[in-house]
Amino acid sequence: DKWKSKAEAKAQQLGGSTQPGQADGAAAVEEAAAAAQKELFARMEEFYTHFAPEKAANKEFVQGVATAYVGKLASLNAKLRATYGADLTSPVPASTELEATKRDEEIMAAASDFRGICPVCRQAVTTSHERTKDDNGQYVHLECAGASWPLPGPLPVQDRPGPDEEASKAAAEKKKKEEEERKAAERRAAEQRSDIADVLARAGGGRFKYGRVFLVGEAASGKTATRKSLVGDPSALDGSTVGVDESMMTVDTSNVLAVEKKWEPFDRAARKEATHAMAKAYIQKRQPPDSPGTSAAAASVAGESIVSYYAGGTSETPAVADSATAEPVQQNMEEVVGLIKSGLCVEEEEPLKLSISDCGGQQVFYMLHSTLLSPLGMYLLVFDLRWFKGKERGSEDVKIHLSFLRFWLDSIVVHTRSKEGRCAPIALVGTHGDVVTELPDLNKVSKLLAGEFEESEAWDSVAKFKRESDGRRLCFHPIDNTKRAQGAEDAVVGQLRRTICDLILALDYTQKRVPFEWLAVYDALERHPLRALRKQDFVDLARSHGITDTAHAFCLLRFLADLGLLMYHPEEALASLVVLKPVDFLVQPATRFIADKDEHEIPEQEQAKKEGKRQQLKELHTKGELDGELLDILWRAHKDFAKELKVLLHKFGFMIPVAWTPQSGTPNHLACLLCFPLPVVSEATLLA
Repeated sequence: DKWKSKAEAKAQQLGGSTQPGQADGAAAVEEAAAAAQKELFARMEEFYTHFAPEKAANKEFVQGVATAYVGKLASLNAKLRATYGADLTSPVPASTELEATKRDEEIMAAASDFRGICPVCRQAVTTSHERTKDDNGQYVHLECAGASWPLPGPLPVQDRPGPDEEASKAAAEKKKKEEEERKAAERRAAEQRSDIADVLARAGGGRFKYGRVFLVGEAASGKTATRKSLVGDPSALDGSTVGVDESMMTVDTSNVLAVEKKWEPFDRAARKEATHAMAKAYIQKRQPPDSPGTSAAAASVAGESIVSYYAGGTSETPAVADSATAEPVQQNMEEVVGLIKSGLCVEEEEPLKLSISDCGGQQVFYMLHSTLLSPLGMYLLVFDLRWFKGKERGSEDVKIHLSFLRFWLDSIVVHTRSKEGRCAPIALVGTHGDVVTELPDLNKVSKLLAGEFEESEAWDSVAKFKRESDGRRLCFHPIDNTKRAQGAEDAVVGQLRRTICDLILALDYTQKRVPFEWLAVYDALERHPLRALRKQDFVDLARSHGITDTAHAFCLLRFLADLGLLMYHPEEALASLVVLKPVDFLVQPATRFIADKDEHEIPEQEQAKKEGKRQQLKELHTKGELDGELLDILWRAHKDFAKELKVLLHKFGFMIPVAWTPQSGTPNHLACLLCFPLPVVSEATLLA
């Protein structure tokens, strides 16, 4: 009412109308309202200065309390709006602390009784006191009104809180504020987690940009030197590879310079693919439609699911539906939130992860490699350009080298051919480009290879090379690995890196959406301490990450096996075994007895000599006879799965089981070493 009267008086003073909708009346209302609120603010500031000095410093808080103290502000606003067409000055929005103050009945009661500060004793004057006003219109205690002014001596303190009480109140207020902030933070976090779960449930999965690169070819062709050039390893020691050597790299495919020149080492176990895919999918879904990178982002989490490829239904894996669960999202929520806040996963393109396997070139390892060749990979078939320089196609040594190349092309076809009849991508790599440099020589080698293999089923999958200097096309990449040791970079190696990335990213599975559940299981397997699991253990692990359907778990098992990330064989003798680390589980144990003693030094064989097994080693090296006791020494580090190892090695033909009795001295196995003829074995022994 006071404010309304002031507004009307002001409007009349200005000579304007007070009728609804008139501008001068509205201005009067606003001016009067601002003055009234300012007066009220001053009174409340005086009150808090006396009763709660730590709050008086917060001007916004005091003004908020003043607004709350009026009580009828909202209704008064509505009335004034209807009468004069204007509102009072908008109040300060109620803060968390203001809401808490509204709940504090004691403070609000004191505020409603407060009339001012007595100018004599400097104590509060409330409605419970007998009071009067001095000449300045300030309230003063009646007992103070007759006293000398000002009151001599120190101010009375009987009603004022002591230092300990003030500190206690301040601490309580601080604790209360911290608790309110904590609850508010929890509410915000819960809302964000709910939003993330909702968005990711709709996304369903992300891209799995992972590829395998196999370097294959004849011994001493330069595979190890090529691998070191690709990964940027400057070391000059290019010794013979025992079995398989692996390197893990990551490539920023959005940067052409990075693709050709900068592949970074990558620790597969140090990064969780599921959490990165989830964080990236959430950020991309929340991007405005016109923001940079939105189209690429949308493509990375949209499209057909990989499950549809593996869910067609077989005797081992019945048809399943692509279904997403909240399990992996909830399990990894804290890490996902952390990645989102950190901004570490906002790059436009997910980096490509490459596993590069350097396969030993000695014939003795060829059977090993056949167990690892993956249909979801690409192959670098390496040869030495010097083998063909200045030589005719019909010469004996050229025929031998061509036969090795044909063997590998045929092997890639056999092990990687798809249902559509196409094999995995291949790039021919000619080493010693520092020796064979002239274009006529390079053209001659290219025509020789094309003439020899153009009828091969693999030839359509061979990536061709285009020289940047003159645009000439060759069927192979001529590289110079000597520059690596000199700290320089061969331009053709950079083009080969780009070819590898392009071929991997063109593979169908890299364009499909991989469920978050699959990625979560992959992460768990990468960190698993064992080299192998029982199949039921794998199913249980998949179930713990949201894959409750056994058939769905088998789809994942097939996908990981096709990638070569694990090994699984459905036949009865091996159906219960899932090999998590194929190289460690199979290749390394096999090389303990099939490696050429003249090419490689095997520590386990040296240990066997120390334990008195020289004669058994001699028989192994000369006849292929593998004694059971000798095998126990060679496989001491693999004894937990020795039974399964023997079954696998029998399956792939690494060794032949032979009945053994102490009386006959017959060995346990015949090791199938390809570098010399198999030993002559009697028919009776083979039948036994």
